[in-house]
Amino acid sequence: MLRLAGIEAYPVLIYVGPKKDPDIPQPWFNHAITAVRNEDGSYQLMDSTNENTRDLLPAYLCNRSYLVAHPDGEPLRTSPVIPPEENMLSIQIEGKLDDDNLLTAKALLSFEGINDTAYRGRLARLKPEEREPYFETRLKGALGAAKLTSLEIFPADVRNTAVPLSVALSFEVKNAAAIGPAESLLRTPTLINHFGLFGAVLGNGTGLDKRNYPLQTDVTCGVSETVRLDLTAGSLRPAVLPDYQTIDTPQIFIRRTANATNGILFATADLRLRTVEFSPEEYLQLKDSLKTAELNARKRIILTPGGFPQEADYATLDENVYYALFNPNTFARVKTVKQKVLTYAGKNELSDIKVSYNSSIENMMFNYARVTAPDGTVREIDPEKEVNVMDAEWSAHAPRYPAEKVMVASLPGVE
Repeated sequence: MLRLAGIEAYPVLIYVGPKKDPDIPQPWFNHAITAVRNEDGSYQLMDSTNENTRDLLPAYLCNRSYLVAHPDGEPLRTSPVIPPEENMLSIQIEGKLDDDNLLTAKALLSFEGINDTAYRGRLARLKPEEREPYFETRLKGALGAAKLTSLEIFPADVRNTAVPLSVALSFEVKNAAAIGPAESLLRTPTLINHFGLFGAVLGNGTGLDKRNYPLQTDVTCGVSETVRLDLTAGSLRPAVLPDYQTIDTPQIFIRRTANATNGILFATADLRLRTVEFSPEEYLQLKDSLKTAELNARKRIILTPGGFPQEADYATLDENVYYALFNPNTFARVKTVKQKVLTYAGKNELSDIKVSYNSSIENMMFNYARVTAPDGTVREIDPEKEVNVMDAEWSAHAPRYPAEKVMVASLPGVE
């Protein structure tokens, strides 16, 4: 067909496997493709047998021995290595974490080169009803308790190679942060280690402590990710951000960053496999690099209370509790709290103090409560009129047990 179009083209025999020794004649190949001769005498290789690739020459055919079937004869050649920048997966994540510790996010995955070819081929083999479980499984591998809420694949006809492949995911993670009394730990909602070919290519051949022969990865590839997480919907703010170590060698590139501004967390990650072969010496360096990358991935962000939720009714600005122990059975408790009322519902909630105690073994006495308004006006509670004791809600349902009491103090002047 190319010749009919006036283009100088030839059949090509290529070996998908270890490279051949040019000094040993072995004319045995396992694949046939096409070559077009360029004006400078070089060849443009193209494979018309893969219906799920957008590339003239798929990346899995790089660094392969091939022979052009030219009437005058041709030497054994090696197909070019495609740089990782042409085999990327780009991930963009937008999410938010609210005061219910629920993380909701949307992720857009854009595939190029070998990542496009591999994922397009996989989706083409899956039935439509099998695609959502496929992505949810990978999502859970990345974020554990994540739940996939929506999935869109572009183009809808994945065999339409005229359109680049992209996937839009929406997901949520309950109990996203490990909440502590003063500090909380948050794992960045990253997908970079469970999507794309970077981990799959390296994970299949790095089980040995050392190697006597080179490690062949066959392709170069990479994954880049940008995460923007809005924390202003809750009260937690970044206090300590991880310090990541960057790896930059001729064979591999690994970098992560994290920073925060005005309650917005920004995190980036970039993984690139730059070579298709690691010598035994380079393999040892690769093992150390992967250990560093694993350590980077385990690091967490430390959050502390530092903001008001967007839909909060009130905010606690300061709180101190002082205990005075008089003997093994008697103590006094003085609590001083500064709070900002944001809504009418917050006013109602802060106007009552409720203290529960067991009346069969404890005695409770309310001494005093003072409310200081923003203008400095101080109002003190009247214990006889504004402090009441009542049974706990459950007491009527369990009459055989001593009734738990609840002391309710109605504070004056809360605004």
